[in-house]
Amino acid sequence: MKKRALCIALLLCAVAPAATAGPYGEALGKCMVERSTDADKQELVEWIFSALAYNPQISQYARMSSDQHAQIDSRMASLVEKLLTDYCRDEAGKAFRYEGGTAFSDAFKMLGEVAGQQIFDSPAVTTGAMNFTHFIDLPKLVESLGAPKDSVAK
Repeated sequence: MKKRALCIALLLCAVAPAATAGPYGEALGKCMVERSTDADKQELVEWIFSALAYNPQISQYARMSSDQHAQIDSRMASLVEKLLTDYCRDEAGKAFRYEGGTAFSDAFKMLGEVAGQQIFDSPAVTTGAMNFTHFIDLPKLVESLGAPKDSVAK
């Protein structure tokens, strides 16, 4: 049950709105951000993607085998253990003692935000994320906004 709660907290922290972290959760988050490698952050991003791929509304776009999910889940488990028992052991202990599970959510949210930023650092992702703009009816948008017709470049 505790493992399931931790998994839910990790996923929620990746997609939840910003919350005010307590001092111990914030210290844990800073530790995890500072001590995790780029490869660690990439593993977190892969796990988030893998977890989201279970959503029935998007699963058709992200087909993953059970083996792929299991491999990513295994790497995520190793990462969580490494972060909480090796890299940031003291901070994790204090956060747990003084702030409980909320501190872990806050800390993993902080790490998730930093890891997520790395995704958009890729020029290919930035370009791909803007592809939808080719389908916008620009004259309609300009008219709706009340902008001068010459204020928007084609």
